Amino acid sequence: MVSTFGFDFTGRRTHEVMKGSYLTFINTLFATLHRERRPVYSESNFRWDADRSLFTRRLFLPLSDGSERVAIALIGQTFDYGLDAPDEPLLAVMQSADLTHGDDVLVDPTFEDCTA
Repeated sequence: MVSTFGFDFTGRRTHEVMKGSYLTFINTLFATLHRERRPVYSESNFRWDADRSLFTRRLFLPLSDGSERVAIALIGQTFDYGLDAPDEPLLAVMQSADLTHGDDVLVDPTFEDCTA
């Protein structure tokens, strides 16, 4: 992240490094993770200034402290310089523990485009 964006995000909160519709989109991913207590996957456009953006994929994994609540999220994010971002962000929640079926997700069709 430092070499790509010139900023170290370590120890920062989302509102310190994001703003506007992108912050809303990321907060929606966190809220979905906590509400569903299941892995959350997303694809979208990652724009860091007016002229530059990348296709990005994120996987949010809920981790527990032994209780029913999500205590922490383990998040992986990739950036693809060779792909165009989807027209609409994708938000999907895993519906079962069987990760062998790629179509075993629920996509929220009401999610608004937060990349604009």
